[in-house]
Amino acid sequence: MKIFNWTNIRLVLIFGLVLFLYSFAQHRNGDRKLKKSIVVFVGENALFVKPETVNKLLIENKAEASSIRKDEV
Repeated sequence: MKIFNWTNIRLVLIFGLVLFLYSFAQHRNGDRKLKKSIVVFVGENALFVKPETVNKLLIENKAEASSIRKDEV
């Protein structure tokens, strides 16, 4: 039985391509900067934190909120 037949070579190439595309997307999405932060609450229940409070905390803790990466928020 041959180990290096075309089926195995294609499977390895496809797996490598998928791995490359996944890592490329993760890297590119991680470096994306925020353009605008909008807080949306779902439901009409009594909320503990209001959207204005969240925006105020973001401004206080991150002075330049538009220049930080998404994963740092």
